[in-house]
Amino acid sequence: MSVGLILIGLLGWMGLYVNLQNTRISLVKGIVFFSLLTLMIAETLSLFHSLNYFGLVLSWSITDILLIYLIIKKQPEHLLTSLKDKCRLHLKNLSSKEKWLVGFTIFIIIAIFAQGIIYPPNNWDSMAYHMPRIIEWIQHESLQNFRTPVYPQLNSPPFAEQLTMQINLLAGNDYFSNTVQWFYLIGTAIAISCVSKLLKLNRLGQLLSIFIFICLPEVILLGSSTHTELSLSFFMVVAISFLITTAHQQRVMDFLLLGISLGLAAATKNTAYIYLTPFVLIWAGYALYRLLKSKGKRYLLYYLVIPVVFVLINSGHSYRNYQLTDNVFATNDSIHNYYVNEEHTLPFLVSNISRNLSNQFGMPKVATVTQQLIENLHQLMGVDINEPKITSHTYGVDPLAIHENNGANPYHTL
Repeated sequence: MSVGLILIGLLGWMGLYVNLQNTRISLVKGIVFFSLLTLMIAETLSLFHSLNYFGLVLSWSITDILLIYLIIKKQPEHLLTSLKDKCRLHLKNLSSKEKWLVGFTIFIIIAIFAQGIIYPPNNWDSMAYHMPRIIEWIQHESLQNFRTPVYPQLNSPPFAEQLTMQINLLAGNDYFSNTVQWFYLIGTAIAISCVSKLLKLNRLGQLLSIFIFICLPEVILLGSSTHTELSLSFFMVVAISFLITTAHQQRVMDFLLLGISLGLAAATKNTAYIYLTPFVLIWAGYALYRLLKSKGKRYLLYYLVIPVVFVLINSGHSYRNYQLTDNVFATNDSIHNYYVNEEHTLPFLVSNISRNLSNQFGMPKVATVTQQLIENLHQLMGVDINEPKITSHTYGVDPLAIHENNGANPYHTL
């Protein structure tokens, strides 16, 4: 099957960077460069209206041949054996508690994969814009804007769907559509363990961090869907890991990877701007302090790599949005009014936080009690629970929130 070309490309990038000293972070680097290449192929073929089966086969074939050549030139003939020995040694040294964590995590990952293969995408967002925009791109052999009454098909960042589209085109069907988010679920778990290691957690702490993540209800639900939150999570966690790394070391490759991961996060979902901004601001303040203290002007170019790479990655989608609305985010009055609060007060802040928290308790019997508590809180504050200035939906706690758009999560929340 032609879809194997993408798999060879993925394994090729990971094989190119894998090493025994830092196996996990080297795998993360391979996934980041693979993701960047995926976006570059889609955007480049789109420019020539060649986003079709032949164009993808040619692009990935050339890429795979080049990667195989580079790997052979690197001569890692003993690397695979060494990696097997390393994994075997690590597994042997695990305690019974750690083995249980690893085993249960693998079981959940396999179960999510099976569910994604057996059941096609069937949730609201997948059917409304994640999958339909792929059909339009395939039909037009381009990422250019098209006529549609569903605005997110045009203005929402496209990376995750670009990868799904390429898999679907080469496979000739949509059987593997859900595997994209499943793949980034695994990638996020690896990236989380890397951050845990950077924060000096021991082996048990690193395994627990993966286990806590993998047991999130939304992770289990989204891992077998075509939502984009897990691919976003991967790039955000990777960005955070390189924010930590570049705060202590001055290596141009780390700055490049930071720029790529930030760029791909923004190219996956706009909420990246909200969640990553505090981390970037703290990092930027510390970086400025280091530059002024050391007067290391030669490192200034390293920092300039980040915005340049970020802009280049998002230039294609931003330009299409600008063509659509004269705005790089393609926002309009209806979108602005739907998402942005019209007033900012302390009672309104408490209202939004309490209502959002209450959605995590969408369980039979518990939901009713939770909703009543929140209604009582609003009566006490004198705030309308459906205040139109800060609300887009009629408030209510789903008593059976077990779907991708709103999976309840009382345990992690508590």
